[in-house]
Amino acid sequence: MTVAYVVFMLCCTCGLAFRDSDDLFGNLKVSEYMGRLLVRQILVLVLVSITAYLWRYSKSIFPGWVTQEGRRMSLWDYFGIVVFYVVAVKEAKWMATRIKHQFSELGNSV
Repeated sequence: MTVAYVVFMLCCTCGLAFRDSDDLFGNLKVSEYMGRLLVRQILVLVLVSITAYLWRYSKSIFPGWVTQEGRRMSLWDYFGIVVFYVVAVKEAKWMATRIKHQFSELGNSV
């Protein structure tokens, strides 16, 4: 779950921050800066991992109609997906803003 979160968040960040792949791969400093930003986000990633663990194992305290098991996803599953989606998009917007601010000399592309 955490790996999927990180991949989705990084894809959103790149989509929001860069016009094309030359902006990301054309300047080594941009990749290094993204790595430093991701290291700063370790606390968020730890919180996401703990929340995903608790989300999965807390199903037993909710009524059956919320956590319905079967072929379809339950309300609990939909709720978790929406929460993680919102957190990932907010984090991606924050990272994209930081990247754009740091590399404003690249013009409108970053």
